[in-house]
Amino acid sequence: GLTFSNLENGANYSGANARQLNLINLPDSLSGYLYRCIVDGQPGESYQLAFENTWKQGQVGDWNDPDNWSCGVVPGPTTEVIIFSGSVFVNSDITIKSLQIMPGVQFTVEQGRQINLTK
Repeated sequence: GLTFSNLENGANYSGANARQLNLINLPDSLSGYLYRCIVDGQPGESYQLAFENTWKQGQVGDWNDPDNWSCGVVPGPTTEVIIFSGSVFVNSDITIKSLQIMPGVQFTVEQGRQINLTK
């Protein structure tokens, strides 16, 4: 049931007909899309697009502050989140794809708030 479309160079892609495809500022709504290369009419291996965002090392602060995140953007429903260190305070309901919290992280969720995982 999978269908693939040929890509064209534009705002989100360059190198569509070259040896290397460049993905540029892709929206996280493309999470889960599959990409593959066709050489001499033969399709290659497929690669699935995933978005990952990490809490900046040792950072202390509010989940909703974009400056606390490696991508400079607060994670959304298609983002896989990893927190290696620091102290995180969640004071609003959040929806993300997945959440990994490493040992030693102080992770606090305000009473009455929910973390929804879409994975």
